[in-house]
Amino acid sequence: MMDLRDTGCAKAAERGRLDGLLGRFCGTSIARVERATKAELRGHLDRIDRRLARERNKGTARHWSYDLNRHIALKQARDVIVEALGSPKDSGPATEGRTSANGRERRRAAVKR
Repeated sequence: MMDLRDTGCAKAAERGRLDGLLGRFCGTSIARVERATKAELRGHLDRIDRRLARERNKGTARHWSYDLNRHIALKQARDVIVEALGSPKDSGPATEGRTSANGRERRRAAVKR
């Protein structure tokens, strides 16, 4: 039996999966992300960050519509955009410093935006 990793099918499958993620969450494709300007990439990143913050807030509130798979997919799509930007992976609102043990101030700041 042939191993998929040896044929390059695994890379194509991964690229297709990421292309689907970007299409769903940004309305763009990997090819467009690779050609995009820094300003366009920042726009996509801002849009994903807002959706990721909303999903994170739903998770902390234990809302019925929270979906861990959507949260993971948003994070993976964000990582693709950040990699294309060339900035550190952990930059941005996803990893802002915590102000208290329970994160109350961070959540309040997210709601005020």
